[in-house]
Amino acid sequence: HLINPSAALAKCIRLLKTDGHLIVSVPNIAFWWARLMIVCGNFPQDKRGIFDRTHLHFYSLFAFKKLLGSFHSVETVDFLTTIPPLQFIFRGQHQIMFRFIFDKPLYALSHVWPTLFAYQHILIVKRKRI
Repeated sequence: HLINPSAALAKCIRLLKTDGHLIVSVPNIAFWWARLMIVCGNFPQDKRGIFDRTHLHFYSLFAFKKLLGSFHSVETVDFLTTIPPLQFIFRGQHQIMFRFIFDKPLYALSHVWPTLFAYQHILIVKRKRI
């Protein structure tokens, strides 16, 4: 949603105390569904999700880590993933059943192969001691 994410990150990092943490997340443009849409020649603009029409930049895990790695004053402390928001896909009575069946396998897949199965990448970044 930022015009210049690099400048915004630089400002946030400058404001961090030594050993402070910053949590940064981006949708995964390399998520399997997004890849399928693009391969099929479709780049949809949606109200929410990876193709949210307000997203100005799109990141794969590699591009996201490269962006954060350009700041020499930070180190990546932890890497987390999210799964697709099934509550928006399956509604009503079936929602609980689908979440019960799919949540754990999807979380496992997102950790084993985050570039393909993580819906969103979340990195916890720490400012290095100087």
